[in-house]
Amino acid sequence: MTNQQKIDDIIDKILNREKFEFDLNGNALYNQYKDSATRQGKLAAEDAIGMASAMTGGYGNSYAQSVGQQAYQAQLENLNDIVPELYQMAYDKYNMEGQDLYNQYSILGEREKLEYDRYRDKVRDQQWATEFREDKRQFNANLRNQQQKETAKTPEYTYEETPAVTSFVAKIRTPSEFSRGSNSDKQKYKTYEAYVDAMIEKYDSVLTDNDIATILEKLGL
Repeated sequence: MTNQQKIDDIIDKILNREKFEFDLNGNALYNQYKDSATRQGKLAAEDAIGMASAMTGGYGNSYAQSVGQQAYQAQLENLNDIVPELYQMAYDKYNMEGQDLYNQYSILGEREKLEYDRYRDKVRDQQWATEFREDKRQFNANLRNQQQKETAKTPEYTYEETPAVTSFVAKIRTPSEFSRGSNSDKQKYKTYEAYVDAMIEKYDSVLTDNDIATILEKLGL
């Protein structure tokens, strides 16, 4: 189950949660008290009847029965005193369960926000890196264009086809290969000039200025 699915599940539980109801007879703690009070009531009744009978000559008369009933009822009335406390305990438990759902929702929500912030930062960093590489490529292209213009005014390259030039030209697409169909390089760089600039930048560490000039001359750029 994903984090969002967990959040949706908790929201459903919160929205569809039943209203608080207190079922006295269904309360386990109340039934324990009730059983205990009933036992105590019977014992109190038996003791009261015994004492009343002894006082009236040992006969089980109506007076003794009345005294026993009163003792029994006194124990059950004590049971009623505990009902408000049991109600409050049940109500507090209901509220705590509801608060627990809200706490879970809050924790999962924070986790979801943190994951989103991380994703947003990652996308932003990727965009920045892409823009940086594009700016660098454009700067190098502009620099080479300026150098080419200056070279046109004052030729200084021998245009020798060194092994580095031969290797470079063999590795890249020709103009016809670049223009043919819808290849990945064409989709990425749009023009052949931009494609060659990017390739030169990639192999810049092994190419001299004379190599670059020779490559551009050889490719007609």
